[in-house]
Amino acid sequence: MKSRSMIRRFAGITASVLLTACASAPPRPPAAPPSLAQPTHFKTGFKCFQASTPLQLIICEHEPLAALDDAMAQSFRHNLRALDILGRQQLVADQRRWLLSRANMCGVPVDLRGETAAESKQVACLQPLYRSRIAELQAWPKPQARAGWAALHPIAAYVEFRLAEDREPVLCAKLGKRFNLALGERGQVDPGSITGFTELAGSHGAASALSRGRKIEVNLYDAGPYASYQLRAKGLSLDGQQLVGEKTLPSWVAQLPNAGGSFSTGSSQTQDYAAIDVFGVDEREFVLVIETWGYYAAAARGESPHAAVYELNDDLQPRCLYRTYQTPPVADAYASLPLFK
Repeated sequence: MKSRSMIRRFAGITASVLLTACASAPPRPPAAPPSLAQPTHFKTGFKCFQASTPLQLIICEHEPLAALDDAMAQSFRHNLRALDILGRQQLVADQRRWLLSRANMCGVPVDLRGETAAESKQVACLQPLYRSRIAELQAWPKPQARAGWAALHPIAAYVEFRLAEDREPVLCAKLGKRFNLALGERGQVDPGSITGFTELAGSHGAASALSRGRKIEVNLYDAGPYASYQLRAKGLSLDGQQLVGEKTLPSWVAQLPNAGGSFSTGSSQTQDYAAIDVFGVDEREFVLVIETWGYYAAAARGESPHAAVYELNDDLQPRCLYRTYQTPPVADAYASLPLFK
């Protein structure tokens, strides 16, 4: 019994000493993380932290080449914004072909395998290749105005402003006719290019403007690669008060029978508009709000995108509502139609 008591007392003293030592010992500093060499990245036309190929890594680590890549990307995006829908599709296909051919033309491996340090001859090959591509993009043909029914822009085969509701019939018929003529001539509706119209602010002009002592602002943004780097519009405000938001036009459409054939709660998959333009005509000011067409429209298939004209005074008054877009044929169902050709 005495030996057990002595063992317990010794164990208690030992534990107490160990606890005291632990409490009085200074805390250990955290271990320093291993040093990792970070590559130098310059501004390019893509995000270098997402670089996943030897070619992209080479571009990110060579400043002159990175500058050329950025300039090429800016020229490409500028063209996309200036072109119509069909022209954008052609340019995107041509750009994809060029992007996929770069590495092979300059002997850069396609896959990441071991070291990816660039040979000087690869960089020397890529630089003139980029300069040549930038020159091609700068000389890329822009859409030209067309005249006469026989020369209608192809987009007019499946985009048309068709009245869905008119709260001022004479005005709506007149504007719809002018919009359709603009589509036939240019493949898009740019109020500033329509005779008698004055673009005040919006997708086809300045983002903001002063008119009648009021500040008009259209919220424009670059929609990125999945929308051809379009300058899309999210809304409009007057003297800081929002008048057009993502649900403004869909709310009007929802009042039509069968919801106007559009059953989404937003104007597009990304809750924005293809264009918002504030323009003046006949001493009145209007706002043209256009939903996206084609693959960028809500649901892309089976729904009816719309466009609306509101009169702009101290607030918005709905005037004209149009259906705008018919899905292009997939199986050449309309190939025999002269207008579609």
